[in-house]
Amino acid sequence: MKTLLLALTTLLLTASAAIAQTSEPTTIAIFPFKNLTGEVIYDDLSWSFADSLHHYLATKPESSTKFVLVSMDDIRDQMLANNVDIKSPSYETDVWKVAQLLGAKKVVWGTYLVKYETANLEAKVVDCRTLMHDQTNMAKKIRPKYPEALTQVATVGDKILPAMN
Repeated sequence: MKTLLLALTTLLLTASAAIAQTSEPTTIAIFPFKNLTGEVIYDDLSWSFADSLHHYLATKPESSTKFVLVSMDDIRDQMLANNVDIKSPSYETDVWKVAQLLGAKKVVWGTYLVKYETANLEAKVVDCRTLMHDQTNMAKKIRPKYPEALTQVATVGDKILPAMN
């Protein structure tokens, strides 16, 4: 009886390990960052930062094995088709509908606030099922001068990368 139980346990563990190894990569959508400043002169960072972050993360070795990024063109198309505007107060809730339509399991959600020509960047990876973000692997309090904000893409990307599995 002990031998049978041990054999079944070993078989289950082996099957579980095989399933875990062959699991599909997580589909992730990177949405444009929300301008919390509200001033139009700073709106250019929204899509630019998301596009640059997408490009940076796509070059990582984990890309296509642990995660797959939704095309930025697909995100733009779905946002246009569903009338989702970054400046809208409902943007924070509208992204979930777009993420679902795109088949995303996680989203990269970011914000920035420009004050005294310094951009305060934050980015989180949020699970679409639980709507909870990874509490450990997030980019917080990244504060470059506004004109150099795009140079911080690698810093933000490296901080959120572990949360993308």
